[in-house]
Formats: sequence, structure tokens, C-alpha cells
Amino acid sequence: MTQVPQWIRESNLIESVNEREADAVCTKAYRRFLRRSLTLKNVLALHGEIMAGRKIYGDYHPEWIGALRNVDVWVGGRVCPNWQQVPGLILNWFSVWALADTEESVRQAHIEFERVHPFADGNGRVGRMVMNWQRHKIGLPPANITWLDRWEYYGWFQ
Repeated sequence: MTQVPQWIRESNLIESVNEREADAVCTKAYRRFLRRSLTLKNVLALHGEIMAGRKIYGDYHPEWIGALRNVDVWVGGRVCPNWQQVPGLILNWFSVWALADTEESVRQAHIEFERVHPFADGNGRVGRMVMNWQRHKIGLPPANITWLDRWEYYGWFQ
């Protein structure tokens, strides 16, 4: 059985994903991701791995797995950028934020990633994995944002 880091378990719980199998899938996907560079191709692959076979908005949408969104989405009452803007916005994110090299710049990179909201679903979990990839690369421990602390975390985005 795969040893699941607590931060992955908590990240899933924040998104109401309370399944041990999902924790194991996310753990394996993140460990593979750690060995890769931070590119759009690799982030899309990460999304594909953790979202494979999952329902999105109550139904299966395999065309949304491992792909940038082609629908508009809202988060907590906030309208995210129009889906047609997402390719340009995410490429800009990589050019500006992929090389974040301080704790604060990694935090800001995460906030900006979530503002783009590049996927139809799975943005929070992928975004926290990207953030922890960046933290790992600069020698910081993973950020463990717990379900109990989620409201403080959501405050980052205000």
C-alpha cells in the first residue's frame, strides 16, 4: 500500500474527496510529477492522472481530463476567466511564475494559478501539487493545508 502524505490526504478532503483510492492515485501521480519539469505538458499529465475516471459535475467528461477547460466556471461566487482566455493565461503563468524561488513567490504563484483556474475540475488539488512541487524544488517542506484550515486558505484568494 502506498504511504499517503498527510498534505495529499488533506488536499483531497478540502475538495470533498474522501476516498483512500484517490489518495493513493494522487500520491503516485505526485511522486511521478516530482521527477518532471514544471511544464504545461506535465501539469496536464498530472491532471489526467488524478482525474482519470472521476465524475465532474455529476457525470463523466473524459474530454475534460488532462485538458485545459473549454467551459466557463465559477468558484465561491467568483467568475473565473472566460475559457477562451485560459490557454494564453496559463502560458503567461508559466512564463512568470514557474521559476518562483521564495516561499512568498511560490504562494503568490499558487494564488495566480488558481485565479486562472485552467481545468473544469481538479484545480485545487493540481494547484496545491504544483505549489508543493515548487516548494520542494527550493528546499521547503510541503504546505499542509488542512480541511480545518481551509477558510484561512480560501482567504489567500480575496
